[in-house]
Amino acid sequence: MLRLGAHRRGTEPRVSREGHDQRDLSHLIVGEPVVVDAAVLVRLEGELDLASSWQLRRRLLAAVSPRVRTVDLDLADVTFIDSSGLGTLVGLAEELRGRSVSVVVRNPSAATQRLLRLAALDDRPFGVEPTG
Repeated sequence: MLRLGAHRRGTEPRVSREGHDQRDLSHLIVGEPVVVDAAVLVRLEGELDLASSWQLRRRLLAAVSPRVRTVDLDLADVTFIDSSGLGTLVGLAEELRGRSVSVVVRNPSAATQRLLRLAALDDRPFGVEPTG
């Protein structure tokens, strides 16, 4: 699993001699993409927020080959999503739709389902499949 994210709230970032921020990138875990036929399944765990969104986007776009037609994001273990995380999901869905790839959000928690519903995103731009 790849860990993405930012330092825990309340701690100061560490900066290298070259001036690069070396924060603890551990609050979002992105499972190894699993490719089955024309679909990619990616399991997320932790917090999807401003600090981890751009890295998630980069990782998912790299996993989508020309033969992929569906990206399934399993959010069962996502504990928090902020507006940046939500924007990243929408942006990914729109960008991938341009490549004829659909995005399906699977197993969102009740809180995530409510967030998607409040933001009027529970039926577009991606599909949402609640927990069984």
